[in-house]
Amino acid sequence: MSVYRSSSFKAAPPRGLNTNLSGSNLSFFDGFNRKRIPDEETLLRQYKRVIYTCCNLNVSRVVSTPLRLFIKREQNNSKSLLRKGVETRSITRKQKDFLSSQNPLQKALKQFVDIEEVVVHPALDLLSKGNRLPFFNGQRLFELTQLYQELVGKAYWLIENDPILNIPTDIWLLPSHWVKPRSSPETAARKIIDHYELCPPGYQFKDNNPKYPVEDVLSFIMPNPLNPYVDGISPLVAAFDVNDVASKQLSLENSLLDNDGRPDLVFTPKPDSAIGPDEAENMEQKYKTRFARGRTGGVWIMEDAMDMHTLNFPPRELARLEIHKVSKNEIANAYAVPYAMISDASHNREQLEASEIQHAKHSTVPRLNRLASVLNDPDYGLLARFDETGLLFFAYDDPIPENEEIKYNKISRLVQDGIWSRNEARKEDGTYGPSDDPIANQLLPMNVPSEPERSNSRGDEEKREDAK
Repeated sequence: MSVYRSSSFKAAPPRGLNTNLSGSNLSFFDGFNRKRIPDEETLLRQYKRVIYTCCNLNVSRVVSTPLRLFIKREQNNSKSLLRKGVETRSITRKQKDFLSSQNPLQKALKQFVDIEEVVVHPALDLLSKGNRLPFFNGQRLFELTQLYQELVGKAYWLIENDPILNIPTDIWLLPSHWVKPRSSPETAARKIIDHYELCPPGYQFKDNNPKYPVEDVLSFIMPNPLNPYVDGISPLVAAFDVNDVASKQLSLENSLLDNDGRPDLVFTPKPDSAIGPDEAENMEQKYKTRFARGRTGGVWIMEDAMDMHTLNFPPRELARLEIHKVSKNEIANAYAVPYAMISDASHNREQLEASEIQHAKHSTVPRLNRLASVLNDPDYGLLARFDETGLLFFAYDDPIPENEEIKYNKISRLVQDGIWSRNEARKEDGTYGPSDDPIANQLLPMNVPSEPERSNSRGDEEKREDAK
C-alpha cells in the first residue's frame, strides 16, 4: 500500500452522483441530429493537417516549460522533514512573486515563511525517468500525456509501486482510447469510479481485461460539462464538424486529381461522317497517347470531319479556399492558438510577439495548471505518494514571455529609485554575475556613481586644483 492518504476514496459521494457515469456521453455535432461525435479512436485518426499543427504547438509549449518542485518552509526545521539526500536551493524574488500570484497557491503560501526549490528528490527522478522501458523518458511521457488531452480530452498514468519501499518506481502511460472507467455494485455507494479497465481491440482475454484500482491511476481530464466527474472533452470535439467538412473537401480534391471524371474536350463527328465505337475508342487512345501526363500544347491534325467542343466548368477553387480558411480559423480558436501562428500570411515582429503572449495566457497557462493540480492533489496525486507533510508542491515557470525592453526598463527604474541594489538587479536579470564593488550591495539614490567612478571623479578634481 502506498504512503499517500486514501481517506477521500472511502467517503460516499452525494446521492445521485454514484450513478453509472462511466460511459461516454456522445452527442450530435450536426444541426440535424444525425451525426454523432466520434469515438476516441476516430478522434486520434484526425491527428493531421491543422489539427496536427495546433496540437503540436500546445504540446511543445507545455513540455518546454520547466516543472519544478518546491517546499514551503513553515519554520526553520522544515528541511528536517525531507528525506535524506534531498537538496534544496533558494529561489529568486521573481519566482516568489510569480508563485504567490498563482490562484491555486496564493492562499496556501500566505502562512509560510519562505519557499525553496527542491533540486534533488525521488519524485523528480521518477518524472525524468518515466518507466523502465528504453527511450520512454519523462519528455516522451509528458508529450503523449498532453497530446492525448488535445485529441480525446483525457490521459491516464498507471503508477507502479515498489513492493518493499511503497513508493512509485514507474509511470505507465495508458492509451486513452483503451481505458474505460468502471463501477462495481459492491462499491457503487462509496465510489463513482471503482477501477479502470483496459480494453485493447482484439485482446484475447476480453472477459478478463486488465483492471487497475482507481487509487493507482492518475487521470488528467479536460473539463466536460456532460460528464464532469469521469469523462473529458477535447478541443477537437468542439471543432470536429468544421474539420469534417474540410477533410471531405480535401478528399474530393484528391479524388478528382487521381481520377478526374470530367472531360475537357468533346469531339463530335460531322453528320455525314459518323464513326463506330471501335473507331471512337481508337481515336480516344490516340488523344491520350499524344497529350496525357503533361504533354499539352501539341498539334493534332484530325483525319476525320469532326467538331471540337471545349467544356468549361464553374471554378471551385474559391469555395475550397474559403472552406479551408474558415475551418482553419475555427480549429485554431478551439485550441486557443492565435491565427497568426498558423497562417501563411506575413506578420511583423510586434504581431508575432503579441501572438506568443496571447497563446501563453489562454492556452499554455490553463494546461500547466491542470497538470500541476493533478500532481499536487493531497489525497491521490503523485507527491502524496512520497510526502505526507503536505509541504511539497509542483509548479511551473511562468510561460508568458517577457518583453526584453520592458524588463530592462523596469530593472533600471528599480535601481535608480533605490528599491533594488545593483547586485539584486544583476541576479534578477540572470545575464551577469554579482559585482565585487561594495557599493553594488547598497541601496542608492538616483545616479550615484560606483566606487571606481567616484575615484576618477576625485582624481579629476585634484588635477583641477593643481592647475589653479
